[in-house]
Amino acid sequence: MPSKYRNYKIPALAMRLLLFIFLLCFASITNARQVGSAKTKITDTFSFMVYGECDMCKERIEKAALSLTGVLEANWNAENSILKIRYKSNIPAIRLKIQQKMLEIGHDTQFGSATEGAYNQLPECCHYKRKEQHSGETKPKP
Repeated sequence: MPSKYRNYKIPALAMRLLLFIFLLCFASITNARQVGSAKTKITDTFSFMVYGECDMCKERIEKAALSLTGVLEANWNAENSILKIRYKSNIPAIRLKIQQKMLEIGHDTQFGSATEGAYNQLPECCHYKRKEQHSGETKPKP
């Protein structure tokens, strides 16, 4: 049985329009993939020691880190005192800002020591044993 559309021909203008729409869709998909991969490249991770004792310390340390613009994730491990940060690497001096924030809230880091006043404002359960090896410095290193 012959089809009634068998001899139907698509006009050249319609064919060009369909080709243009196809190429436009293809270009949009390709561009979206490139933008998505660029977004993943602007984050970085950073780990350093932040001294503390308990779950209250964990909450305070993580909350302080997350309060900074550009910090995406913060996870402090009480067992080894390591703070792991995932942040936007396109923000200038973000690592230094994170370190300074820890000192401001009263927690010593491997890079420097909090002031006595900031340390004394911590709740009693959060008073960790301060070591001489990290209590001599007052400013964090980048």
